[in-house]
Amino acid sequence: MSYPPFPNPFIDVVNIPYSLPQKAKVTLDLYRFLGRLVRTIVQDGNPGMNKFVIDNLSLGSEWKYELKTTNWKTSGTLLSVKR
Repeated sequence: MSYPPFPNPFIDVVNIPYSLPQKAKVTLDLYRFLGRLVRTIVQDGNPGMNKFVIDNLSLGSEWKYELKTTNWKTSGTLLSVKR
């Protein structure tokens, strides 16, 4: 199960939280808003709450993300703002 990213919009760092009933590999794909894949991160998620911490994204951009395991998939939008 996924939860809303926070903060969103963000300046430097955004967290993408999720929870798992059991241990599983979780993949996060980050796309430019127009669909170009720019980053894939895979982590071993543990039962309970987990999160991806994302930084080093271009400021002033809109991003799409897809979060998935073998049992579920979700997606959403991230907005980075300039200072």
